[in-house]
Amino acid sequence: MTRDEALQIARAIAEEKDWSWLEPAEARASRRFLIFGKRTWHIYTNAECLGCNISIGIDDETGAILYLGFLRR
Repeated sequence: MTRDEALQIARAIAEEKDWSWLEPAEARASRRFLIFGKRTWHIYTNAECLGCNISIGIDDETGAILYLGFLRR
């Protein structure tokens, strides 16, 4: 999965839940262990401010949602 694909999935979820999607959106991939293990995408919107943030975790292999939340403040 690419960064853009992860952002598209996250944006679709935000629209489905009727959550505000504010830029800039931060997307980073990480692995459970340093060089191996399951790869996960972590998406965080409105990254430069507190409040109105969406936080979503996506499994890179399956596209499954691992966690999601809307932080109103």
